[in-house]
Amino acid sequence: MNHRKTYKKSDPHQSDHAFRYLKVKKETIDSYKLFKNLKSTDKRNQLEDKFNHRVCPVSVPFYLYNMSKPFLKDKEIEQIHRTLTNKITLFKGGDVDYYRDDIIERAFKQLLNALRDVKSR
Repeated sequence: MNHRKTYKKSDPHQSDHAFRYLKVKKETIDSYKLFKNLKSTDKRNQLEDKFNHRVCPVSVPFYLYNMSKPFLKDKEIEQIHRTLTNKITLFKGGDVDYYRDDIIERAFKQLLNALRDVKSR
């Protein structure tokens, strides 16, 4: 027998080699699990971004939308603005048209103050 073959088959060398192999295999498995987790989290975030994407409705002024966005949904904001605009146009007169945006803004502010008070209780 050759002395090299006996050295390769000796117990300390084989156990070191086996432990190194297991360590590399475990690190590979852990990194693969981490990769899968990150990949699924990234996909989940992309889906949440698609569902949570909000756009200002066309009929609503941008400053009103930004003011009420944390408290109301887009459809609610649009519906409230449309209702206020329709109710104000029932009144005829030059002053109503001039102050229409100011009246709508004050109505939105009062509504948001009432919502904040209700949520704080």
